[in-house]
Amino acid sequence: MRTLLLLLAVAWAQGLQSAFIGSVTDTSARLQVLGPPSATVEVQISPNPTFSSAISQNIILSPEGFGRADFSSLSPNTRYFWRVFRPGVDTLQGTFQTFPSPTAKTYLKFAFGSCQAFGYNPPASEPIFQVIAQDTPRLFIQCGDWGYPDLRYNRLPRDSTTFAQWWDTILTAYQVRYRGTDIQRLFQV
Repeated sequence: MRTLLLLLAVAWAQGLQSAFIGSVTDTSARLQVLGPPSATVEVQISPNPTFSSAISQNIILSPEGFGRADFSSLSPNTRYFWRVFRPGVDTLQGTFQTFPSPTAKTYLKFAFGSCQAFGYNPPASEPIFQVIAQDTPRLFIQCGDWGYPDLRYNRLPRDSTTFAQWWDTILTAYQVRYRGTDIQRLFQV
């Protein structure tokens, strides 16, 4: 099991894995990045798909490969294009839309998800993300759990009952889950 986790960690460290937008308001947004541990990446957002007049930030990813870039002074109700890249190496990109200003009168679609399965294989509930993405919600809320690390699982030894004992397994399961294609489509709506 440790060898498998090590191989997954080595494969994981080779490039940018995923990025998504969160904490979106009418004038701000936060982009979360997952990539090579301790790497420096450039993050850009622009209202133009060619990234002319882009707002740019360089961020250093944590030893676990996570990082974030906060953007403010954005225009309300505007489609933005984002990209995360290491020049000449790899690029991730997507879009998001800021919310209307608080005084605007408009309708917004919201979507909710709950209780995802633990493990390395996509759960049977994964296709629901395709349906949610097709509905183009302005906000998605995951109200349940992505996993249940305090329970016993057949793939772990019988004496394993705590999250802390199996941090590497939980982290790897989360990383695999985080880069699933169906959920990535939702993040790019």
